[in-house]
Amino acid sequence: MMGITQISRDTLTLSGVKIGASKLSQIMSEHTLILSEHTYQALLEVAQKQGLTPEKWILSQLSRPQPEAEPLSEKIGDLIGVIDSQVEPHHQFQSTDFGEKIATKLSKQGLRRP
Repeated sequence: MMGITQISRDTLTLSGVKIGASKLSQIMSEHTLILSEHTYQALLEVAQKQGLTPEKWILSQLSRPQPEAEPLSEKIGDLIGVIDSQVEPHHQFQSTDFGEKIATKLSKQGLRRP
């Protein structure tokens, strides 16, 4: 059975093996996360439903493989070149009473129809 035989400020001697402060801090490091009560309760509920501790549930979420982000060029590749801005529109402008009222109001603001 291993036992602590000596503790000093910079070392711990465990069954004759000296462990330095830096190695000891790696072995025994713990960190604290500050969560609101609401967030902690939600975390606890989700973790318990899966039979995990909150710590293990967080770890399970971090160890999931993340999907590779598809480059934007690949996402919109089929759309590039679809609209030719040099070609006249195929639809014919149809004047309506409502459209004329909007155009009149916009022209008073300095905006003109092409």
